[in-house]
Amino acid sequence: MRSVARALFPLALSANLLGQNPPSPAAPEVTFATLLRDLADLDRLIRLPDPDYRTVQYGSSDRRTVSPDRPGWFANADGFGQEPVPGFERVLQPPGADGVGEYLVCDVDGPGAIVRGWSAGMDGVLRVWLDGGPTPLFLGKGYDFFARRTAHLLPPFDPADPGLDPRIAAALQPQQDADYLPIPFQKGLRITWTGRVRDLHFYQLQVRRYGAGARVATFPGRQAIDLRRDAAPRPGEDGALEELAFDLPPGGTWHHERDGGPALLRQLEVTVAAGDLRAALRAVLLRVACDGASVPQVETPLGDFFASAPGITPFRSLPLEVRADGTMVSRWRMPYRASWRIELQNHGGLAVRGTLRHAHGPLPGGFDESTLYCHARWRVDHELHARAGQGPIDLPWLFAIGQGRCVGLACQIVNPPMAPGWRSNWWGEGDERFAVDGVLSTLGTGSEDYFDYSWSHWRYFAHPFCGQPIASGPGNCGYAGNHRFQIVDDLPFAQSLALTMELWTHKPVAKLSYGRTAWFYARPGVLTDHRALQPGELHVPALPPWGEGELGEHGDAATWRPGTRAGGYRTSGGEVEPDQPNTWTRSGAILSWRAPAGGRIEFPFAVGKAGSYRLRVLCQQRPGAPSVFAALDGTVRRAADQPDDEGRFRLDCGHGERFEDLVLEGVELGQGEHVLAVVCPEGGVVGVDLVGYELLPQKPAKLPGALEAELWDLVDKSLGVEVELQNLGAGWSSGHQRFVKCTRVGDAVTFRLPAT
Repeated sequence: MRSVARALFPLALSANLLGQNPPSPAAPEVTFATLLRDLADLDRLIRLPDPDYRTVQYGSSDRRTVSPDRPGWFANADGFGQEPVPGFERVLQPPGADGVGEYLVCDVDGPGAIVRGWSAGMDGVLRVWLDGGPTPLFLGKGYDFFARRTAHLLPPFDPADPGLDPRIAAALQPQQDADYLPIPFQKGLRITWTGRVRDLHFYQLQVRRYGAGARVATFPGRQAIDLRRDAAPRPGEDGALEELAFDLPPGGTWHHERDGGPALLRQLEVTVAAGDLRAALRAVLLRVACDGASVPQVETPLGDFFASAPGITPFRSLPLEVRADGTMVSRWRMPYRASWRIELQNHGGLAVRGTLRHAHGPLPGGFDESTLYCHARWRVDHELHARAGQGPIDLPWLFAIGQGRCVGLACQIVNPPMAPGWRSNWWGEGDERFAVDGVLSTLGTGSEDYFDYSWSHWRYFAHPFCGQPIASGPGNCGYAGNHRFQIVDDLPFAQSLALTMELWTHKPVAKLSYGRTAWFYARPGVLTDHRALQPGELHVPALPPWGEGELGEHGDAATWRPGTRAGGYRTSGGEVEPDQPNTWTRSGAILSWRAPAGGRIEFPFAVGKAGSYRLRVLCQQRPGAPSVFAALDGTVRRAADQPDDEGRFRLDCGHGERFEDLVLEGVELGQGEHVLAVVCPEGGVVGVDLVGYELLPQKPAKLPGALEAELWDLVDKSLGVEVELQNLGAGWSSGHQRFVKCTRVGDAVTFRLPAT
């Protein structure tokens, strides 16, 4: 079995990507059981790994992306099919007449372990071999291995079994579209995929690569696994919490110091009270300095350190938690030799008070040559002009020179809706690019893929390693936050670390704000590109108000605020506040209706031509909100998205506030007057921002018997030739066309097409 260096990364998988240090004589053997512990062991992150390893990623990224000084750095064809270069390490068997080929996902020589898989969808046949064995460990659909392999490779288990460590049991559950079941191997790993490349094949696979001499026991197989033995509970060691009160007037500073060591901060909890929590949690700067560091190891806005931004956004993960009562919890371990200092600086105009609780304990083994400080860095760009595919850019997250490991990233986005129509604007098409020790070892397939979800999913989720605690809407617009914590799939570095991620929106956006936090551990003396945060950065931008003429009628579509339009609504009862202030919308205010049981609020409108329409009511979702029906011209309709068992649209949102479109899709309307209504069967408070309609475009025509060139398999092309698909709308057969860009005489492309 041989190691294949992917063409995408000229130096990838070379010797300097592997462990820099040989295993110590006492280096433990890596087994399935030790990797299970690594899933939930925050204590191990405070020391250099032993045995050493590097974490590399294989994925369906665009193979034209090689380096920033060569064409194709922002190429974005991955996973949908028709890529100019198949998104695999190598083509093992070219496609036959049926379009089915065989492709190499990875071929790893030497000891290692799979530590993460992700997929947005991948059928075909995936085969996984360990140590060159004759029988695949796994044979099945790609998605089932990358995103759901725990269900296929482990014996059934109850996550609530008291005989299991609850943290490990939770970590083995699906994390949106990712699976973290570790699979160790001693001699090698080979994965192939057989399928049609024009079918979906999105995937990422992260693999630890150990240096020569590391002892790794290969995955034992389903029959030999005993989770009650390998994942037995361990006693908690977080210690007693000491409580301190703080009071921060505008411009004020508060600090607390602790001497004596070597020691370890094991847990930190903070609760805050202020007139505007969203503003306060960004305006208060958190700084933590260990052992008298001139540059604090931690310098972030208070809320962003806990991945709660903007405001209190409840979730629970392994290292961080935000409770519904506003308590923010960090379980990141912070070792120090002799002193630990925490400081809060209030750079806002509001008085802030609160409580801080912290628990310390002895540092096992003392502070030695393998001990790492805990760091957190935050940076923001508040007025980015995202130009969609016309001008993607690389945003820096962290550059570090030294030795350590990256353990997590989070982003805090303010993505204003640029048009009042119902469609959202996805902000995260861009790919992550991580270079470890000077080698580009990770190139992603989309921002949401890094954060373990897919298809620009805009609703709340929370798991041990990933979460989206806020997505205020509508769709992907408004305020959004994502985080991913790399515990078992951390990124050790021996010399340097460079983390960037593309900003690539689906539509142009003016004044997008992109805050980003990086958590990492490093040896003393690490150098980073961090600069002291400036007071002017420590705010959450407001969504810009709608401009004159942006709302109203535009051709065969219209959007309006019912509370400010004459005759915009009428009710069967209840109380209405037509212009209630709300900072989560571009409107700045919403219509709030306190509905009686069975109440109805109607929004009359008129269309200028008959046709098939999409109707929308942009509703407020919040804790305790009722479910509602939509009715058109007196007839109840089922919502196109998110209906409950009875077809009602759910407005209850247990984690916070967001705005979601109640959509009626493809309804036939005659020219003239109509009435769209919201019915509240059980009563409650219903918030409405916008109401609207749009005439749907005609469906693309399909030509009977035509062989659509867009669907032909690409067999070969000249170097430099670009072959792309473009969606052109209903005026084109099947709605799209293939473009081939040739720039030299003799350029050629070769397609395979069926013929009878």
